Amino acid sequence: MLDVVPEYRLMERVKRRTLLGIRFWDPALDAQIADGLRVTLTPVENTRRTITAYRTRSGIYAFDNIPGLHVLETAWDDDSIGSPPPTHSYVLDIEDASGRFSGVAQVVYLPLPYPGLFLIDSDPGSPNDSTKGFSLYSSITRTPPAQYACVCGDLVDAHSGMPAADALLRVRTDDGSSWYGLSDREGRFSVLMPYPYLHVAYGSSPPLSDGLRLFQRTWNITLSVQYSPASLDPVPGSDKPSYISILNQGQALIYPQLPGSPAGGFDELITQLNYGRDLVVSTDGVSELHVSPIGSPT
Repeated sequence: MLDVVPEYRLMERVKRRTLLGIRFWDPALDAQIADGLRVTLTPVENTRRTITAYRTRSGIYAFDNIPGLHVLETAWDDDSIGSPPPTHSYVLDIEDASGRFSGVAQVVYLPLPYPGLFLIDSDPGSPNDSTKGFSLYSSITRTPPAQYACVCGDLVDAHSGMPAADALLRVRTDDGSSWYGLSDREGRFSVLMPYPYLHVAYGSSPPLSDGLRLFQRTWNITLSVQYSPASLDPVPGSDKPSYISILNQGQALIYPQLPGSPAGGFDELITQLNYGRDLVVSTDGVSELHVSPIGSPT
């Protein structure tokens, strides 16, 4: 007896749009962050309707069933949506359960005015490279990968004496490379970076001729801090300031000596990195690095 193959008739075709997808990027490793994050989205006008992103096969964090956007997600074509569609505001919150990256929050407006993945909109010169993804920076609890240097310390506001939280730190090497980190609520920071290239590589011709071993190698680095807490924007329902406002803070003064000394403050601090050792940056005579927003009293 021959098997009877049932006939099927297409009754309905369902089409769904993904209105928010994000590629997270690790600038220290110059690689995508494909797992380990908890990414949530909450309507500003209804904080009880938080949804969590799912991870696609390619490591993109995406959202479905976004509150208030069902019509746009299921619209068959653009003509059925209307032009332009109304926008809604949401709080995007990112946390890393394993503690590799600093948690951040940002208000986003949906639907996006462009197709494709979310691009964080920061000022020109901001460290975030939107062409690669949404950059997250190393936390103080992250273990540096092999052959990576760690520039770390504790920031203190020279005016208030309180921890300088949510500052953006930049470490620049002589070859022009820049590496970034954020200070946490206690002012602690950690900037991870690969060791700068040696001028002549091992095994090359001619070989290194200065007689120094690898563990005797040093490099000059330049540290700068962007810190202007008065310019930070709050995020509704969050204890974190807006990520974009953190990245766009103004330049701060760094005090190599205690504030009030004849040396004063500088917008950059040049110091030396030693191979194989964390570089703990501090103001002379204390364990913290004193900074202040430019224009504030000290």
